Amino acid sequence: MGGLKTVKNPPSISGQVFFTVPGSKALRFDDFLIPLPADAAHTCISFSVAIRYRNPVWSTMPDQEKKWLRARIYDMLVTRMQKLENPPSVDVVAYWTNQAIKQALSNRPFDEVVVDNVFIL
Repeated sequence: MGGLKTVKNPPSISGQVFFTVPGSKALRFDDFLIPLPADAAHTCISFSVAIRYRNPVWSTMPDQEKKWLRARIYDMLVTRMQKLENPPSVDVVAYWTNQAIKQALSNRPFDEVVVDNVFIL
């Protein structure tokens, strides 16, 4: 199918159980809506992202920087999803989001990325 590809699973986190770390806080980005133009069966994928952290630098992040980070995450996810034949798994979306955050803010440690409220439309 001319250039369309499927996603290989990232280093797997499936089957692992996650527990909230005491003292951990979250920066939440709701309502991502990413188009899936190469997927004939679906129009888009919708989800929310939470970045869990203990580093206090995240708590003092200005609104403008939060908007910038959300845009960076969105841009990377759109680029990666635009040629997929099938919607990516939640693990893949979390892995890509994790990569986007590390590229954008490599000097700012965080505990984990959680993707939830996933809907494929």
